Amino acid sequence: MPTDLHGKLSLTFAGKIENEIDLNRLRSLERYLSGITIVKQYTHADIPLILSTIDIGVVPPLWYDALPQVAIEFVCNGVPILVSDKGGQKEIINHDDFVFTGGDIQSFWNRIRKILFNPNSIDEFWDAGVRVYSMEGHIDNLLSIYHVAPPARLPTVLPSTSQSPPSLPRFEKKPI
Repeated sequence: MPTDLHGKLSLTFAGKIENEIDLNRLRSLERYLSGITIVKQYTHADIPLILSTIDIGVVPPLWYDALPQVAIEFVCNGVPILVSDKGGQKEIINHDDFVFTGGDIQSFWNRIRKILFNPNSIDEFWDAGVRVYSMEGHIDNLLSIYHVAPPARLPTVLPSTSQSPPSLPRFEKKPI
């Protein structure tokens, strides 16, 4: 951590910690922070309570993940996010000040400074908007991208007829 940030940030780490060495490594950061909270285990029901004390969530993957569940949980619980440019979490937000280059520590600290020293940064994050889609919204978006008409909705209950319903086409599995 750059020295100009010592004592200005607190850290809440929530996750399974299986060995004492990792726990002690986290605790050793305390001298650089204004506070540290370590939640070693929690249930899904605990997430809103844990996040109620968080000002900004950090989602720093180094790989390309398709479903940024942690980022989605943060914003759905009213917590803005600082994310790496790797994976889907950057697609949720509309503000470049909250995206850093994955694996680039200088980019990360520059974004932390920009957010920390701008008293309007959190409001600017929310004002720029977030995109978290429902399944229906996601499907509609995909259909519009690929220029496919939405499928006709089938009735919940098929009317009874004396005829058998039409057969669906069957595809034969062929060995490779």
